Amino acid sequence: MSTAIRLAIALAVAAALAAGWVYAEGQSRVAVHASSGAINATYVTLPRVEVVGRRDTSGIAKVAASGAAAL
Repeated sequence: MSTAIRLAIALAVAAALAAGWVYAEGQSRVAVHASSGAINATYVTLPRVEVVGRRDTSGIAKVAASGAAAL
């Protein structure tokens, strides 16, 4: 096989790989834009919370002041 044919085959393979690379890069970019748009458009409405009572925190402050480790 002549050198020109080998060179032509090598260039064809390189061109095919480059075209596949460019196509994959474009598809990856499209996927990133689509997923980031979906993430930013997702809103969650949390239910309202009713406070029923308050905890007595005076004992916690005393323990923290004494330097004892909480279990």
